[in-house]
Amino acid sequence: MSSAPSETSLSLADSQSGIVFSDPTEPFTVKPIIEDLLRTLYCIPGSIFLVEGIDYLSPIRRRYRAVRLLVSDGISCVQAVLKGEAHGLVDSGQIYAGCYVRVHGFELRFLDISDRENRPRKMVYLLLENPITIGWNTAYMKILDSQKQASPPDVAVLAEESERVAAGKTDKAPLPALQATTDRKTIAAHPSSEPLPWSTDDPTKPVKLTPLRLIPNLPYKQNWMVNVLAVVSSLSDVEPSHLPPYHQRTARLTDPSTSKQVLLTVFVDPDDFNPSVGSVVLILGVKNHRFDGGSLKKYASDRPKNGAQWWFEEPMELGWCDVAGLKAWWDSKHQKA
Repeated sequence: MSSAPSETSLSLADSQSGIVFSDPTEPFTVKPIIEDLLRTLYCIPGSIFLVEGIDYLSPIRRRYRAVRLLVSDGISCVQAVLKGEAHGLVDSGQIYAGCYVRVHGFELRFLDISDRENRPRKMVYLLLENPITIGWNTAYMKILDSQKQASPPDVAVLAEESERVAAGKTDKAPLPALQATTDRKTIAAHPSSEPLPWSTDDPTKPVKLTPLRLIPNLPYKQNWMVNVLAVVSSLSDVEPSHLPPYHQRTARLTDPSTSKQVLLTVFVDPDDFNPSVGSVVLILGVKNHRFDGGSLKKYASDRPKNGAQWWFEEPMELGWCDVAGLKAWWDSKHQKA
């Protein structure tokens, strides 16, 4: 559904001023296109949307699930469903609330539904194929941890439709005329007291993961805390360091998002940081640094206060980490080599 933003939502002007580009050499401009899309029924390839929210919907059958996004253009918003092959982009943290995505392939869909008083109405949504994250919005992320949107009454219908898409049952009747839309969610202006999703030491709950290609272009060039899931491509011996505790170990990390192998320097118990080369590691609470064109450091001062573990080798037990997919990528890369 789409409508004008509420007074506390992010305006188009505010959203433009808060943009951080994933690749500074490829800046972009967000254009108000949703109303034209609904009027013309034409989906323009390469359209850019701000992801305002993400919901995991439970389909009727266990085999399928649905991932719904709320996307906007700074003026209007519309709900969207990701095709199944794109779910991993959300699971891995490459798509998250507050990021901008460019979509080259998507469809406008309508569903006949009934409201709570059994009156017929139309539900509109976008079906997205492989959106690409191209940046994020710092202004929006400051108000991101506010009120969580309650699920609308047609969530189950949308999940059922997503199951039909996953099953290949996509025959469509001619598109009906668009009826009135519902109100947009309200974003509260006050900040949340909950910790930010990248400031966590609890791996049992999904956390925001940062692709390695974004390390040089984070909101702050130094000491921005992130979590990464990557392959260890090399590991040094423990060596002297000029920072406390005056010894360190370095590793090179790699993932499919970039050809660069990102340097990680570990100061916290470097003797105990000993993942195998070629293994997939989940690393929580590391900070970016300008060195080496963008690197990561785990400082002694960032040791988890409760003694919790901050790195995990081959965390297959964590269903939200695509360990198998990353290992398959690494193996195929070396087979080709």
